[in-house]
Amino acid sequence: MGKVLRILMVCLLYSAPGQAQTQPPAVTFRVNVVARSTKAVNYRHRSGATEIDFRGTAIMPKSGGKARIESKQGRIAIAASFQRLNAAYSVGPEYLTYVLWAITPEGRPRNLGELLLDGNKSRIEVTTELQVFGLIVTAEPYFAVTQPSDVVVMENEIRPDTKGQWDVIDARYELLQRGQYAGTGSAQPPTWSPKIPIELIEARNAVRIARLSGADTHAKEVFERASKALASAEDYHDRQVSWKSVSMLARESVQRAEDARVISLTRQQEEKLAAERKLAAERESKARALADAESERRLRAEAERASMEKAKLKAESESLEAQAQTRRAQLDRAISEERQKQLALEAQETRNRARLARQLSRRRLLGQLASVAETRDTPRGLEMDMPEDFFDTRSLAARPEVREKLARIAGLVSAYPGLKLAIEHTPAPDSSNAGSERAAALREFFLSQGVEPEAVAIQPGERLALVVSGEAIRAE
Repeated sequence: MGKVLRILMVCLLYSAPGQAQTQPPAVTFRVNVVARSTKAVNYRHRSGATEIDFRGTAIMPKSGGKARIESKQGRIAIAASFQRLNAAYSVGPEYLTYVLWAITPEGRPRNLGELLLDGNKSRIEVTTELQVFGLIVTAEPYFAVTQPSDVVVMENEIRPDTKGQWDVIDARYELLQRGQYAGTGSAQPPTWSPKIPIELIEARNAVRIARLSGADTHAKEVFERASKALASAEDYHDRQVSWKSVSMLARESVQRAEDARVISLTRQQEEKLAAERKLAAERESKARALADAESERRLRAEAERASMEKAKLKAESESLEAQAQTRRAQLDRAISEERQKQLALEAQETRNRARLARQLSRRRLLGQLASVAETRDTPRGLEMDMPEDFFDTRSLAARPEVREKLARIAGLVSAYPGLKLAIEHTPAPDSSNAGSERAAALREFFLSQGVEPEAVAIQPGERLALVVSGEAIRAE
């Protein structure tokens, strides 16, 4: 495989977050990037399965493995096995696990998954939508990293029986240089222990690295979520809650910490570029000011030598003033138009609030009336039928139990300002006036309750009903 091709260094500066009493000095955070190349294979779409080997690098020369790669509909399936893998922390205390990567010919890495060790062996089955890629295994501080470290322990190796069947392409890719995750002082990597779940150790490491990257300052909200998930995992572990709960919270912390780290580095780079742009703009502004001053000096000198030139400059000045007045007038009109729009919006909001209030009052009153008697919501208002069995057959007055309901209806009508109560009845087609007498009895009862109802005669069919309406419950 190819050796190191180039080394790039991007320096991102951030100030470490201050304590409650003191402000620590600024910290310089450096990201060292190393380029490397490996072989990428074109696994042609729907062309069946093939096998490749994995060869250990100088970091872990005795390690090895193999993979069966099969092109299926819409994806490439990878089933790989590895052996003679030492614990990841053997290459550095900051490294806790292994990650399998797919590298495209353009150098874009794709994290395919974490290799969990069973002794010194591991197996993994994953899929990817990529078709042309190389495979490498790196030691990483946690499973959710988005860019491989330069601790490449294995690379794919083309088997003799695959030659002539596959297109082989050199894939150049960038790696985070060793020492990137080490840190100093309080940022030292956590100690591995068989008594602590590896997921929890990875979470501690991920939060440490995110803080080292300035995430607690430049991606504070995401970093706080990662720290909170880690604290919950630590608490579950201390209280000996189920391993599954500790693992779930720890993995969440790792993912959030990696997001915070990437966001932090991006924002620091953006801040650096913004500062450079600002400095360039200031230099340009100063240069423009000097040029303007020089131009004005020449104009004054020319004005002293020729009165006609003075007149010309005066005319130009008047023209500029007229343009400024025009712009001010346009601005005033724009402000006035915006104010009118705002007033219109406020008026519309007021109407909307009033309409909503009427709707709420109508629904509330409908529910209150329905608890007294069967009530219908109609375009004319809230209607309640007054059937014949509500009235005494001899006196045609409302029955005592009905009068209680009528009293409650009167109370509800009185409670809502502006409501009207109408008594709708249909005169009998014959000489009988029972409907009219019942309507009169209802009117007399409501008058005794302090409510003056309106009598309304309607056609056709004999019926007697109460209708509650008014502006307070007006339907739109």
